[in-house]
Amino acid sequence: MTRATTRATTRATTRATTRATTRAMPPAAPRRRRLPGAAALAAALLLGCTAPGSEMGGGALDNLGTIIEAARADAPEPLEPVGAFPGVDPALIAGVTNPLIGVYLEDSGALATVGMPSRAGAVTTWMSGDSRTIAVLDPGIVIATRGLPVDLHAAEAGSVAHAVAQRRAASYTRDHRMLDSTYAPRILRLACELRAEADETLVINQKLRQTRRMAEACTAAPDGAVIENIYWVDVDSPIIWQSRQWLGPEVGAAFLQLLVP
Repeated sequence: MTRATTRATTRATTRATTRATTRAMPPAAPRRRRLPGAAALAAALLLGCTAPGSEMGGGALDNLGTIIEAARADAPEPLEPVGAFPGVDPALIAGVTNPLIGVYLEDSGALATVGMPSRAGAVTTWMSGDSRTIAVLDPGIVIATRGLPVDLHAAEAGSVAHAVAQRRAASYTRDHRMLDSTYAPRILRLACELRAEADETLVINQKLRQTRRMAEACTAAPDGAVIENIYWVDVDSPIIWQSRQWLGPEVGAAFLQLLVP
């Protein structure tokens, strides 16, 4: 066989093999659309949950992709509303024993449950299925977020955490370091006053929680904007069962509710 004939035979064989392989390959999966802003956050938070009845063990959530949703559109009359927090239907989380929090974004109305906590010292990080996180300092002060449209990069919270844990009034300053969409840092200096307002009984996940409501009022420099946070702390122990915490001018305030400690 001549060299020319060999080359022609090789090219024909290669083309035939390529056509056969192409026909055998399945079509590419469609690309998922990215949800903008608060919608993306809500969808991500919903991934950090475990469905009732799913098997759990070893202190970790085994079924990371299961969604539990308590959106207001699906539950217009939630069973346990508390203050401005619309409540999470206990039937949706029946049987869940791993730690779980409810997160409600006041401005957008997104409501979800988030699990998968990890702990380092006095900081607990709650993580969704796609690694969006909310980090809180004991007894439950938000100090950082990752994956929001505009993140709270870091917050100084030692003074407020100490005062809330002791359920006492205090004055202090704290800095909020924000990251905008270009990852440029922005620092807000807050002058804050914390005061005890009243004792309240909350019903959270069908359990009574005796709390003392602590109100924090902060003035931001240099524009003088007033920021208000509320902490419902256990009357006998340093646990925040529910809180309303401001995360930044773009995201607004978030309610956190400790559903399963």
